Amino acid sequence: THVNQAPSFGTQSQDVEVPQNSGGTEFAGFATPNKWASMKGPPNEDVQALEFVFEYAEGSDPALLFADAPVIFSNGTLVVRPALDRFGATRFLVRARDNGGTANGGSDESPAVNLTINVSFVNQKPTFSMKPEARVLQNAGN
Repeated sequence: THVNQAPSFGTQSQDVEVPQNSGGTEFAGFATPNKWASMKGPPNEDVQALEFVFEYAEGSDPALLFADAPVIFSNGTLVVRPALDRFGATRFLVRARDNGGTANGGSDESPAVNLTINVSFVNQKPTFSMKPEARVLQNAGN
């Protein structure tokens, strides 16, 4: 009887920084296998689907900080898309989950990895818009 092994992964870093108003930033190869050749588990589990689950840990409200929730794709690429004009840091617990199930004492979820995403403040250039022409009479201030 097959017993599913938990997926296993490591990350390039536990802290990621993206500049404010950067649109979207991709970190290719951010999540990598650390126990087997695949993050999904041993070779006989390579056909399983893999997803990464982000759990809010502490810090600023991630709903306000990000335009879209951060995501790690099955190839290990992390994508972070900050909300416009927002900055700050949020800590997540990230787990890899496969679809192998938990029957017979199996495990379909990796241990949590801490990840802090910092959206750094970027000084914005000032803006100016002209109002309609204003007329001031000569000697009007006297």
